This record gives sequence, C-alpha cells and structure tokens, in this order.
Amino acid sequence: MNENKNTMEVKSIKMKEFRHNEMIQKLLPFLGLIIVVTIFSVITKGQAIALSNITIVLVQSCIYMVAAMGVTFTISQGNMDMSLGGIIVASCMAAGILGESSPWVILPICIIVSIICELIVAVIHIYLNIPTIIGSFIVMYLARGIASTIMLNRSANIVLPNALKTLDHNYFYCFIAMMAIIVSYILSEYTQLGKINRAIGANQSAVETSGVPMNKYKILAFIYSGITLGIASFMMFIRSVGVTAKTGMGFETNTILILVIGGISLTGGSNVRVIKAVIGCLLFAFLDNALILVGVNSTEVGLIKGIIFLAAVAVGFDRKSMTHIV
Repeated sequence: MNENKNTMEVKSIKMKEFRHNEMIQKLLPFLGLIIVVTIFSVITKGQAIALSNITIVLVQSCIYMVAAMGVTFTISQGNMDMSLGGIIVASCMAAGILGESSPWVILPICIIVSIICELIVAVIHIYLNIPTIIGSFIVMYLARGIASTIMLNRSANIVLPNALKTLDHNYFYCFIAMMAIIVSYILSEYTQLGKINRAIGANQSAVETSGVPMNKYKILAFIYSGITLGIASFMMFIRSVGVTAKTGMGFETNTILILVIGGISLTGGSNVRVIKAVIGCLLFAFLDNALILVGVNSTEVGLIKGIIFLAAVAVGFDRKSMTHIV
C-alpha cells in the first residue's frame, strides 16, 4: 500500500516537473522577444519601437512568415528542409518567364513549381530512403543551378510586369501573412494533418506500427510547404521587382534560424507550434533591423546571428529525440 502511494507521489512530482518545463519552453520565445525589444529600445533611444520602424519590421517579416508557416509542417515531423532558397529562385524564374505574356499566371506558376520541387524532396526521402536534409540539398543545388543557367543564357533580365507593381504595398504583405497564419493555425491545431505530423516527429516508430498512413501525411506536409513557399516566392518577386541568380540566397538558413529562436525544436514533435514560428519571424526581423539602427555592419550581423543561433540551439534542442532528425 505504501509502495503504491510512493509510486503515485513520484509520478505526480514528475508530471508537475514536466508541466513546469513545458511552460518554461512556451514562455521562452515571448520572453526573448520582450527582452530584445526592451534592450534595443533603450540603446536606440526609442527609435527601434517607433511606429515607422515597427511597420518596417512587420513588412520585412511577412515573406519569411508565410514560408515558415509551411515549414512548420515538415519540421514537425523532424524533417529539415534546406531547399527553400533554391526553390524560390526557380519558382520566381519560371513564373517571370512564363508571366511575360500573361502576368496573372505568375502566382499559380510560383505555387506549382514550389509544390513540384517539394514533392521531389518528399519522394527522395520516402521512396529512396534518403534523409530529408540530404534530399533537400540536392533539390536546392539542382534548382539554383538550372535557374542560374537559364538566366545566363537570356539576353533580357527577368522583371516584374507593370500590372503587378501596384501590389507592392505594406497592406498586401501583411494581409497575405495574416491569412497564412490563420490557415496554418487551423490546420495545425484542429486537423489530423497537424496532429499526426507532430506524432511522427515525437515517435515515428509508434505512428508506423499504429497503422497510420505515414507517407501520406509526409507528402501532404511537403505539398502544404510548397504552397506557402510558392506564395512567399510571389511576394519576394513583387518586393524585389525582378529575379537574379542571387534571389532567395540564404533563405533556408534564415528560416531555420527563425524557427529555432522562436523555440521550435529541430527534432519536431509536440514542441512545434505556429505561434512560435510567428514569434521567431518577428524576433528575427526586429533584431536584423535594430542591429542596423545601432550601426552594426553586415559582417558583424552575420556573426551575431551565428551566436544567437548557437545559444538558441543550446537552450532549446531536444537531445533525447535527436535520433528522429531525418
């Protein structure tokens, strides 16, 4: 009788510790954002939180925010996708060329090309049994190589049609980002797609033995990531008013950094939440902007980002689940 009582007490203590740790993990991104905003508000004497600057931060975060919404679905499975930058330049290039005669096909082309590229990553991972990180690197280099080759052989630059230049407005970027957040939140929290994705990241073997069609949900996650990445490509095309060989360069590393500083574990699982990706985007954009305000040069910005990434991984990395990274 006493043994049962002691066992129950131990379980109760462990449950309380688990909930306490879980609460801390949830609050860390919010606290990080508050601390960073407070520090730079003091350093810049209020410039960092001026309405005009906050507007800049919000707009700068929108493209990453849209792309990150889809990436949360793949990374929740423990699948790290490093093909984003290559897919963006390929999508923008294809849409720019095909959209020269009809500007209104640019958005559909961006989405279609992005989905195709993400499906290739999924096929390499699922049917060739190759880790996603390797498959995504393959797709990134292929996409960027093909896009660069086509651009080098073109006599004219790829520019945004005049008919779409009116979309280059703060309201447009913020509206698209808000819609992406709402849809992603609903899919993540209230559908089987979001719940099973996190279950795959938490314990892939258990999901596989339970009879759930795991490959189906993996493919759906990559398709959704392709949709949001295609929309982000369209937004980037509008904002940059054209496509170059460097379009999307470093996009994948910045997105991973955004997710990590937002408190999302690279191993996936129940830790992955849409709201964390939103906080990560805002924190990343604010930090990037604030460092420029205080006069930090581009080389030092990269160094600071590296230090922040190391600190965020050291604090938030789920070492117990590291074998699930694929």
